[in-house]
Amino acid sequence: MMCPDCGLLRHPQRDCKFIECPDCAGHGRVEEEITHGGVDHNGPWQSYRTRWTECERCGGWGEVADAEV
Repeated sequence: MMCPDCGLLRHPQRDCKFIECPDCAGHGRVEEEITHGGVDHNGPWQSYRTRWTECERCGGWGEVADAEV
């Protein structure tokens, strides 16, 4: 991640203002539930599936600026 103070990569000597993304817990991906359904000869039906998608808050980086939270 880029340091918001200077625009360079993270500084090993001091902490940057980035924290772990609260939505994805630092993984960069979130689990999303999808509802499928339809009608067949037995009548209406519905099922649920899950899939992993990129976290919208951090854009897949796993970190956000402290001020964004």
